[in-house]
Amino acid sequence: MNYLSIHRDVKSQPGLRDLIRLAPLLLLVAAGSVAACSPDARLEQVVRAVEREFPDVHHMPIDSAAAWVATGQPLLFDVREADEFAVSHLGGARHLAPGTEDLSPLDSLGRDSPILVYCAVGYRASDMARRLQARGFTNVHNLRGAIFQWANEERPLAVAPVVHPYSATWSRLLRPEKRAPNSGR
Repeated sequence: MNYLSIHRDVKSQPGLRDLIRLAPLLLLVAAGSVAACSPDARLEQVVRAVEREFPDVHHMPIDSAAAWVATGQPLLFDVREADEFAVSHLGGARHLAPGTEDLSPLDSLGRDSPILVYCAVGYRASDMARRLQARGFTNVHNLRGAIFQWANEERPLAVAPVVHPYSATWSRLLRPEKRAPNSGR
């Protein structure tokens, strides 16, 4: 198997592409020193890694984001897969698949529109925030800690009070009572 066939396979399977991009974070979560920590401590380590990976993205703290969301101002975009979004999401959020190539439908928004993006832990949303910034959007923020931290802090969710854990490994970042049953990959 050569590089081109691997690249073609990865490009045709967004889930596999995400897995490869997230591999360093998965290793961090699976590491023994992190595994012994609480879900909140493990999540904080991953969040810090996301911030290092995306220093050009504004990572808005949960408290600030919750206050902003309460005003109804920001457009909320959930940058997770459809099955994750179906389990739960922030109230008023719109689904925007992480592998979305064509962002032209968002061009009708003003370039200074307030936008808050989130995913499970922040990686996919930070990538989307960067892509939106490259399209000229100037008021884009990533929800620091993402929906996992939001749920761990008992903040309100639409649909259900639990979150799709993305995978068995990522489920370690959620408090047990916040994990949706039978929804890991």
